[in-house]
Amino acid sequence: MRSMRTNEDRIQKLQGNTLIETLKNVEDEHRNQEYETLTIIDKSGKILLIKDGKAKSVLITPKEREKMQDAIITHNHKDSSCFSPEDIECFVKYGAKEVRATKRDGGVYSLIRTFMATSGIRFSKRYYRQKEIATRKAQRKLDDGGYAAKLRYGTITQGFADREMDRLISLYNSEWLEVYAKHYGYVYSEE
Repeated sequence: MRSMRTNEDRIQKLQGNTLIETLKNVEDEHRNQEYETLTIIDKSGKILLIKDGKAKSVLITPKEREKMQDAIITHNHKDSSCFSPEDIECFVKYGAKEVRATKRDGGVYSLIRTFMATSGIRFSKRYYRQKEIATRKAQRKLDDGGYAAKLRYGTITQGFADREMDRLISLYNSEWLEVYAKHYGYVYSEE
């Protein structure tokens, strides 16, 4: 259920004394929601924006995007998945310093722009292609595992197959980021 508090009340409740404290407060508050919430935090730890969205996205205005420059963007992924191509595109296009996605188990995916970062657009486009590759690879793995027959005979549900597909795509994208992010001047981690 969505909170009826005002944005100012939410910011006051989550604002910490340090960047680390603020990140912890925000990410703990949002990690188990059924919808995404995006928070923009400056390097001193001040919350610049909190905005709720839909199940897998948050719409932001051009004015709100301006706040992303050199800031930290954190948001929750209700399915605990790695970054979407749209997350990466937004991160590089609007010049954020870091993008974070919280997982339900308490973990966090993090991607940080270093001073060595080269073309973010190239990195973003390559990640879009990676998602397509990961999707095909996950589909092959499920096909090899007999998921179609299991669905046909009712051994598994469509929801289970979809969650397994999402899990594999997330795994393959995370593996790609571990290897290639540094080639583009970014530091990727999964905590």
